[in-house]
Amino acid sequence: MPELSLQQIFGDNAYQNVDFLVCSKDDFFNLTSVTSNRAESLLVAMLIKAFNNYRSQLTDSEGNIISDSINNRVTYNYISEFTDLKYWKRQYFKGNNQPYLVDIFVLEVYKPYQNGN
Repeated sequence: MPELSLQQIFGDNAYQNVDFLVCSKDDFFNLTSVTSNRAESLLVAMLIKAFNNYRSQLTDSEGNIISDSINNRVTYNYISEFTDLKYWKRQYFKGNNQPYLVDIFVLEVYKPYQNGN
């Protein structure tokens, strides 16, 4: 399976050279572009873009979509051989009299294990 392209993670207007990676905030869904976006907002926007670009569904050998016991399609995400991004769950909570919706993702990064490193 191919790895995500630069544009699939950082947006259609992204480019890089030897020193810089440049991307446009307008390429990220649900990111309000302001002069000083918080670092975590930018990171989440990139992760959601990557997640949405490589979300796929499992099929059997005949191409039929595989569903779970309550008929939800079984999906997976593949970013690269050493990285996996999964949607875990949604939870709701209230803080400071404000309701919040939290979508929880798990990012797994694999690397070869050598001498305790």
